[in-house]
Amino acid sequence: SGVTSLNFNLRHAASHVGAADAGRRLKFKDVTPRIDRTHLVSGLDVMSTLCDYAGIEPPPNARGLSLRPLLEGKPTEWRDHLVCDWKAEGKIVRTPQYKLVTYANEPKVQLFDMQQDPWEMTNLAGDPAMASIIEEHRKLLTEWNARMEPAPPQG
Repeated sequence: SGVTSLNFNLRHAASHVGAADAGRRLKFKDVTPRIDRTHLVSGLDVMSTLCDYAGIEPPPNARGLSLRPLLEGKPTEWRDHLVCDWKAEGKIVRTPQYKLVTYANEPKVQLFDMQQDPWEMTNLAGDPAMASIIEEHRKLLTEWNARMEPAPPQG
């Protein structure tokens, strides 16, 4: 549907962005209103984007990408998936077509075809034909987790 502003859906935190007039509202140069449904973006991208426009380096270990090339309509290499936390007990792996939701200490998963079912009404996880898709997404999650550095202890 016609998203008309930069839309970071925190529930999913891994969605396509309608970057229509975000740049104009933030007074970024060279930003033409547009809807971008081809790039996966995250709330983590905001800091990297602001640093890019400010002309400074993002903090060390920042995981976000600058949205600047997307906002300015410039071609750029982009991620093919996102991983995010889902509440306290799970993770989401989002690719352009599918979204896998996993839960800590549970074998239960949910798989949605985001192109055919953007409202996530049909869980495909029980379909044997989707087993390889689930396995591919689990592999992406395992690789993501292996790259993460644990947060330093608090206190």
